[in-house]
This record gives sequence, structure tokens and C-alpha cells, in this order.
Amino acid sequence: MPMKPKLKCVVWDANIVIDAIQKDKDHYENIAPFLKEAETGRLLIVLSEITVSEITTLNDLGAQGVPVEDQARLIRDWLENPYIVRRNFDRGMTELAVKIGRLHGIKRAGDKAVLATAVFFEIPVVHTYDGKLLSLDGILPSGNASLRIVVPDYYKDTLFDNVEEGASQPESEARPEA
Repeated sequence: MPMKPKLKCVVWDANIVIDAIQKDKDHYENIAPFLKEAETGRLLIVLSEITVSEITTLNDLGAQGVPVEDQARLIRDWLENPYIVRRNFDRGMTELAVKIGRLHGIKRAGDKAVLATAVFFEIPVVHTYDGKLLSLDGILPSGNASLRIVVPDYYKDTLFDNVEEGASQPESEARPEA
């Protein structure tokens, strides 16, 4: 049976997802090129289910009078895109998240979940605006390299510098044994 071609992957923090859905005026310009890559089948956006649980409302749209029910529909619809890969959070990932939190002083469960998802599934890049997470760029392992934790900017410091094509497609929930 032929192997499915592997794609490049990125883990997104909840703040990036929210800005993508509501097309935030300050950030969407930097997020849009990654969405284009995903829409054309060249990128998968990976989310932990804990990250998904953080995406409850879209503040910018709420401020414009969009009802919460419509915001919820927009969130659900966006999460159904074929380039979105949602990862369950199991005991092993929880233990990894706790370890990362203890070692690096991370308190928020959502932040620990983002990092644990990237490390566990060996995804080379995390996108976030969170200063605490950004301070860990290059410190955590991701497969045979260091995890990149960066603000999304398609035209500066390209997302996949030195990342081999297909190195990190999360094809199943199980992580291969080392």
C-alpha cells in the first residue's frame, strides 16, 4: 500500500486560531499566508483539544454585535476545515504537559497543552503571541531538532527553515516508540 505523502505541520495556540477566525485587523495579514498554504494542501494546522476548549468566543466580533450563537457557529465551521488536525489529550500527554510546566514555570493548562502537543507529535513549529511561550523558542525538543516557538510571519524567518518536507505529519494518535 503506498504511503500517503506527508505535509508540513504547525501547532497553533488559541490566540492565533481566534485571530484567524475573526480575521483580526492587527494579525490576520501575518496569518493569512499560512491559511493559504493549508487551503492548498501544503500545511496542516494542529490543535490540542484543550486549545479548542479555549476558543469559546470571538471578542472582536462580539464587540461588533455578533451574537454568541453566531460566533459559536463560526468557530465550529472553522474547526471543520480539512487542514485542521485535532489531537486528543491523554494521560501521556498530560504527564508531558506537567513536566514541561514544572521545568519552565508555565502555569496555564492551555499553554502547557500547546507545547506538549508539539513535543509529543514532534511538530517542529508553534505559532503564538504568548510572551512566556515565545521565550522558550529553541529550548524544547521536537523530534531531532529544537521546537520553534514563533509569532506567525510568513515573510520573516520562514516557518520551515531547516525542516525536512514530511518530517512531522501527525498521522495517528499513537506516538512511535523511541
